[in-house]
Amino acid sequence: MARIQVTPEVLNEKSNEVRKYKEEHVSTIQKLTAMVNGLTEIWQGEAQTAFQAKFDGMKSTFTQFEQILEEYALNLSDAAKTYAEAEAAATQRSRG
Repeated sequence: MARIQVTPEVLNEKSNEVRKYKEEHVSTIQKLTAMVNGLTEIWQGEAQTAFQAKFDGMKSTFTQFEQILEEYALNLSDAAKTYAEAEAAATQRSRG
């Protein structure tokens, strides 16, 4: 029989950790976007236009990753809630 060796608190901590990573991702993408956009001041021509277009084409991938991280954090939070509710119900049954 499998043993559960995690607590709702640990799951919530991990959920918060994932959200922190998501925030770092968003911040990094914002900085990267500013850097790429700033290149137009010193880099012009077809190569720059192609580079900018390729970067712009990746924005949906960046957004998807942000959404995936948030979904993963929500899944961890939901698991923590479900586990806490199950533990509370089991405790009630054993007392009752």
